[in-house]
Amino acid sequence: MRIRIRAINTALLISASGCAVATQAIPTLTPGARVRAWNSQPADERFVGTLLEIRGDTLSLQGEGRADTTRILRTAVTRLDISAGQMRHTGRGAARGFLIGGAVGALAGFLIEPGTCYFDSGCRELDALVGGAFGAGTGLLIGTVVGAITTSDRWQEVPVDRFRVGLLPQRNGRVALLASVSF
Repeated sequence: MRIRIRAINTALLISASGCAVATQAIPTLTPGARVRAWNSQPADERFVGTLLEIRGDTLSLQGEGRADTTRILRTAVTRLDISAGQMRHTGRGAARGFLIGGAVGALAGFLIEPGTCYFDSGCRELDALVGGAFGAGTGLLIGTVVGAITTSDRWQEVPVDRFRVGLLPQRNGRVALLASVSF
Protein backbone atom coordinates (compact mmCIF):
# COMPACT_ATOMS: atom_id res chain seq x y z
CA MET A 1 0.00 0.00 0.00
CA ARG A 2 2.79 2.44 0.91
CA ILE A 3 4.64 1.64 -2.29
CA ARG A 4 1.54 2.41 -4.36
CA ILE A 5 1.04 5.80 -2.61
CA ARG A 6 4.71 6.70 -3.11
CA ALA A 7 4.48 5.76 -6.77
CA ILE A 8 1.37 7.92 -7.22
CA ASN A 9 2.99 10.86 -5.38
CA THR A 10 6.14 10.52 -7.47
CA ALA A 11 4.14 10.45 -10.70
CA LEU A 12 2.17 13.54 -9.64
CA LEU A 13 5.35 15.43 -8.73
CA ILE A 14 7.02 14.54 -12.03
CA SER A 15 3.97 15.55 -14.08
CA ALA A 16 3.54 18.79 -12.12
CA SER A 17 7.16 19.76 -12.55
CA GLY A 18 6.96 18.93 -16.26
CA CYS A 19 3.93 21.21 -16.63
CA ALA A 20 5.73 24.04 -14.85
CA VAL A 21 8.74 23.73 -17.13
CA ALA A 22 6.53 23.52 -20.22
CA THR A 23 4.57 26.65 -19.28
CA GLN A 24 7.77 28.60 -18.70
CA ALA A 25 9.09 27.66 -22.14
CA ILE A 26 6.09 29.01 -24.09
CA PRO A 27 6.82 32.52 -25.34
CA THR A 28 3.89 34.94 -25.34
CA LEU A 29 3.56 36.85 -28.58
CA THR A 30 1.40 39.93 -28.05
CA PRO A 31 1.25 43.36 -29.69
CA GLY A 32 3.77 45.65 -28.02
CA ALA A 33 6.34 42.87 -27.59
CA ARG A 34 9.91 43.47 -28.68
CA VAL A 35 10.71 41.01 -31.47
CA ARG A 36 13.51 40.08 -33.84
CA ALA A 37 12.44 38.67 -37.19
CA TRP A 38 14.39 37.33 -40.15
CA ASN A 39 12.67 38.13 -43.42
CA SER A 40 13.55 36.01 -46.46
CA GLN A 41 12.21 38.57 -48.96
CA PRO A 42 13.99 40.32 -50.67
CA ALA A 43 17.10 38.99 -48.93
CA ASP A 44 17.64 37.24 -45.61
CA GLU A 45 17.62 40.37 -43.46
CA ARG A 46 17.14 40.78 -39.72
CA PHE A 47 14.59 43.23 -38.35
CA VAL A 48 14.39 44.31 -34.68
CA GLY A 49 11.42 46.29 -33.42
CA THR A 50 8.06 46.32 -31.69
CA LEU A 51 5.22 44.06 -32.82
CA LEU A 52 2.29 46.36 -33.59
CA GLU A 53 -0.26 43.82 -34.79
CA ILE A 54 -0.75 40.37 -36.24
CA ARG A 55 -3.35 40.38 -38.97
CA GLY A 56 -4.03 37.19 -40.92
CA ASP A 57 -0.79 36.30 -42.65
CA THR A 58 1.05 39.58 -41.93
CA LEU A 59 3.16 40.85 -39.04
CA SER A 60 3.25 44.64 -38.61
CA LEU A 61 6.44 45.84 -36.95
CA GLN A 62 7.86 49.23 -36.04
CA GLY A 63 11.65 49.39 -36.14
CA GLU A 64 13.79 51.02 -33.50
CA GLY A 65 14.02 54.76 -34.11
CA ARG A 66 11.71 54.57 -37.12
CA ALA A 67 8.26 56.09 -37.55
CA ASP A 68 7.14 53.91 -40.46
CA THR A 69 5.58 50.47 -40.15
CA THR A 70 7.14 47.42 -41.77
CA ARG A 71 4.86 44.58 -42.85
CA ILE A 72 6.26 41.09 -43.24
CA LEU A 73 4.38 38.09 -44.58
CA ARG A 74 4.37 35.21 -42.09
CA THR A 75 5.43 32.85 -44.87
CA ALA A 76 8.53 35.01 -45.46
CA VAL A 77 9.61 34.86 -41.79
CA THR A 78 12.44 32.35 -41.48
CA ARG A 79 13.00 32.94 -37.74
CA LEU A 80 11.16 34.88 -35.06
CA ASP A 81 12.49 35.71 -31.58
CA ILE A 82 10.80 37.50 -28.71
CA SER A 83 12.67 39.49 -26.10
CA ALA A 84 12.68 37.80 -22.70
CA GLY A 85 14.02 40.90 -20.96
CA GLN A 86 17.36 42.57 -20.49
CA MET A 87 20.50 41.05 -19.03
CA ARG A 88 23.63 42.67 -17.63
CA HIS A 89 27.15 41.49 -18.37
CA THR A 90 28.74 42.01 -14.93
CA GLY A 91 30.46 38.62 -14.69
CA ARG A 92 31.71 38.67 -18.27
CA GLY A 93 33.02 42.22 -17.84
CA ALA A 94 34.77 41.32 -14.59
CA ALA A 95 36.45 38.28 -16.16
CA ARG A 96 37.58 40.20 -19.24
CA GLY A 97 38.82 43.11 -17.14
CA PHE A 98 40.75 40.78 -14.86
CA LEU A 99 42.43 38.98 -17.76
CA ILE A 100 43.17 42.07 -19.87
CA GLY A 101 44.28 44.14 -16.87
CA GLY A 102 46.52 41.34 -15.62
CA ALA A 103 48.14 40.87 -19.02
CA VAL A 104 48.71 44.60 -19.57
CA GLY A 105 50.02 45.05 -16.02
CA ALA A 106 52.40 42.11 -16.29
CA LEU A 107 53.71 43.33 -19.65
CA ALA A 108 54.16 46.88 -18.32
CA GLY A 109 55.93 45.60 -15.20
CA PHE A 110 58.25 43.47 -17.29
CA LEU A 111 59.09 46.20 -19.82
CA ILE A 112 59.62 49.07 -17.39
CA GLU A 113 63.29 49.40 -16.56
CA PRO A 114 63.85 48.41 -12.92
CA GLY A 115 65.32 51.07 -10.69
CA THR A 116 67.33 49.48 -7.92
CA CYS A 117 67.45 45.71 -7.77
CA TYR A 118 68.54 44.06 -4.55
CA PHE A 119 68.62 40.57 -6.01
CA ASP A 120 71.17 39.02 -8.32
CA SER A 121 68.45 38.07 -10.80
CA GLY A 122 64.67 37.92 -11.13
CA CYS A 123 63.87 41.62 -10.78
CA ARG A 124 62.02 41.80 -14.09
CA GLU A 125 59.93 38.74 -13.22
CA LEU A 126 59.05 40.22 -9.83
CA ASP A 127 58.11 43.52 -11.46
CA ALA A 128 55.95 41.62 -13.96
CA LEU A 129 54.23 39.75 -11.11
CA VAL A 130 53.52 42.94 -9.16
CA GLY A 131 52.37 44.76 -12.31
CA GLY A 132 50.15 41.81 -13.24
CA ALA A 133 48.53 41.72 -9.79
CA PHE A 134 47.94 45.46 -9.81
CA GLY A 135 46.62 45.39 -13.39
CA ALA A 136 44.34 42.42 -12.67
CA GLY A 137 42.80 44.15 -9.65
CA THR A 138 42.29 47.39 -11.52
CA GLY A 139 40.95 45.58 -14.57
CA LEU A 140 38.56 43.58 -12.39
CA LEU A 141 37.06 46.75 -10.94
CA ILE A 142 36.80 48.56 -14.27
CA GLY A 143 35.44 45.45 -16.05
CA THR A 144 32.81 44.91 -13.37
CA VAL A 145 31.55 48.49 -13.68
CA VAL A 146 31.53 48.41 -17.48
CA GLY A 147 29.78 45.00 -17.47
CA ALA A 148 27.15 46.22 -15.00
CA ILE A 149 26.38 49.20 -17.24
CA THR A 150 26.25 47.14 -20.44
CA THR A 151 22.90 45.47 -21.16
CA SER A 152 21.51 43.43 -24.02
CA ASP A 153 18.33 41.53 -24.83
CA ARG A 154 17.80 37.89 -23.98
CA TRP A 155 16.01 36.37 -26.96
CA GLN A 156 13.68 33.37 -26.96
CA GLU A 157 12.84 31.74 -30.28
CA VAL A 158 9.22 31.38 -31.38
CA PRO A 159 8.86 28.43 -33.75
CA VAL A 160 7.46 29.96 -36.93
CA ASP A 161 5.75 26.76 -38.05
CA ARG A 162 3.84 26.57 -34.74
CA PHE A 163 2.76 30.17 -34.68
CA ARG A 164 -1.01 30.66 -35.12
CA VAL A 165 -3.25 33.70 -35.45
CA GLY A 166 -7.02 33.90 -35.31
CA LEU A 167 -10.03 36.14 -34.73
CA LEU A 168 -12.62 35.63 -32.00
CA PRO A 169 -16.01 37.40 -32.15
CA GLN A 170 -16.95 39.13 -28.89
CA ARG A 171 -20.45 39.65 -27.41
CA ASN A 172 -20.26 43.43 -27.82
CA GLY A 173 -19.79 43.09 -31.58
CA ARG A 174 -16.04 43.58 -31.56
CA VAL A 175 -13.50 41.06 -32.74
CA ALA A 176 -10.52 39.95 -30.63
CA LEU A 177 -7.20 39.04 -32.16
CA LEU A 178 -5.73 35.81 -30.82
CA ALA A 179 -2.13 34.72 -31.16
CA SER A 180 -0.91 31.39 -29.91
CA VAL A 181 2.21 29.33 -29.95
CA SER A 182 1.96 25.56 -29.82
CA PHE A 183 4.70 23.08 -29.11
